[in-house]
Amino acid sequence: MRRHGALLALTMAMAGCIGAIGGGDDEGSPPGGAGVGPQGIACDPDAAISATPMRRLGHTQYLNALRALGEAFLGEETDAALEAIALKLELVPEEDSSDYRALDQDLSQLHVDGYYAAARGFAAELTDGARLERVVGSCASDGDPGNDEACVRDFVARFGRLAFRRPLREEELDFYAEDALLSVSDVAPGPFAERIAVLLMAPDFVYVVEDDREAEDGDADLFPLSGYELASRLALLFWRSIPDEALLAAAEDGSLETDEGYRAAVDRLLADPRAERGVDQFVAEWLRLEELPALDAAAGSPAYEAFVAGVTPSAALREAMIAEIQALFRHYALSSPGSLDDLLTSDLSFATDEQLAAIYGVEPWTPGQPPGALKDRAGLLTRAALVASGTPVTHPILKGKLVRTRILCDDLPPPPADVPPPPALDPTWTVREQLEELTERSGTPCVACHASLNPIGYVTESFDGLGRHRATEKVYDLQTGELVAEHPVNTSAAPLVTPDDTRVAEDGLALARYVAESGKADACIARHYFRYSRGRLEDETADGCTLESLYDAVAKDGGSLGDLLRAIALDPAFKLRRRRGDTP
Repeated sequence: MRRHGALLALTMAMAGCIGAIGGGDDEGSPPGGAGVGPQGIACDPDAAISATPMRRLGHTQYLNALRALGEAFLGEETDAALEAIALKLELVPEEDSSDYRALDQDLSQLHVDGYYAAARGFAAELTDGARLERVVGSCASDGDPGNDEACVRDFVARFGRLAFRRPLREEELDFYAEDALLSVSDVAPGPFAERIAVLLMAPDFVYVVEDDREAEDGDADLFPLSGYELASRLALLFWRSIPDEALLAAAEDGSLETDEGYRAAVDRLLADPRAERGVDQFVAEWLRLEELPALDAAAGSPAYEAFVAGVTPSAALREAMIAEIQALFRHYALSSPGSLDDLLTSDLSFATDEQLAAIYGVEPWTPGQPPGALKDRAGLLTRAALVASGTPVTHPILKGKLVRTRILCDDLPPPPADVPPPPALDPTWTVREQLEELTERSGTPCVACHASLNPIGYVTESFDGLGRHRATEKVYDLQTGELVAEHPVNTSAAPLVTPDDTRVAEDGLALARYVAESGKADACIARHYFRYSRGRLEDETADGCTLESLYDAVAKDGGSLGDLLRAIALDPAFKLRRRRGDTP
């Protein structure tokens, strides 16, 4: 009898023990030491805050910035303009997604080429035909040379203010309005298209430049942010885009630099529908949702067809699973304030897709209406996007790794140097039985790590590779699709959420409750939101007070995920920039 798909997948995954799934990286290990507060978090009010490196606009921020500029000057024609340059926009590289995208600040020739193509294409669309007058004004096409200089300067000032997220300085306005600019470049046809393209390739658009203010008294390397710089930080964080006119106006009149005006701006940004962008991106990166495989990739293979039993997943099901978790988080962060514990244990369904709703045993959710309750499952950790594999085989190791590193922030030991060949396995065994033999048998060097990973994954084995609830595990022959065995699912395991918590969990909801009770998830999400929002790893000493404020926001009595979002912006360090010793 041929070994079934579970054996093949497990044997491949076991190469180097966890090396194949974690690369030996201590992904959950924060830099800088253990600390003395909750989960290593401790605030030293005398510690200097960390340096803030100059950052590129992220891929999503860049595209949203172009959209915002289009909407400001083209209005409803923006969609058509962006669609016309879709191929050029695809040339702008995305960030490395192995962790938070903002951590990838590499700049390559591919970026330069992509920015060039996108800027040239977008400039041409903004100034194409009748759009020119709409974007620039009637002076662009009235045939009167007497107002050309004023026309150019007025447009450059208006477009530059939005693109640079601040008013242009006089010397910048002179430079971008000067006709000599047109004689030294060939970026786009036409004097206005040329200037638009050059502005969109300028460092002040592509990068987050913060150099408006003088250093603080007594610290030559610490700079308070100006109102415009605060506006840019807030919009790029919460909306993944550039400031709107109201935010720029608050920067201009100084109200953004008052406590009352600043808090009002934070509240307005989070109440705006555009805040969903920032929440969705954080959730996708925090929970590694992009790693959810295509659920129909193996369609046509005998084992897969036997497994799906005539219900082939649609191409849209994967995205629907991801969107459902994002909607769940948005519910507790933006719509109906709830705690991290609420998120972890929620039974609410936000499945809008019919196939996903059928998997959950509920009616599809209509946005704006109250969500229904899940059947046969509850809690974040049982959501289809976190348990599905797209194959007849489940992945307990990967499920365990996700919880350990992204929800508990636990360290994973490096893989052993010399892993012996895997033993022969019975092809009729369950995935759990094979894993226990491969990684937990007496004498194996893999057990040190897998003793903390596998049990967490076992607890949600009552869901198959499509996220469907099951009471039995069916074992198929990989080549023929023949059903070779069927076993009752065993989900009973001690997940060891903390080393001294040896309680057994029977399902994902019990696991979620153990996680919530431990308090570890509150500290962990504080670290993850810091990394996402600040675009760098935390320094335990320099960033300890910021981490503490994030932890307190979500862990305090009455704390909510919405409070977590606000806390990063309300932290004093958010309004400051520290210069590194080797930068101007």
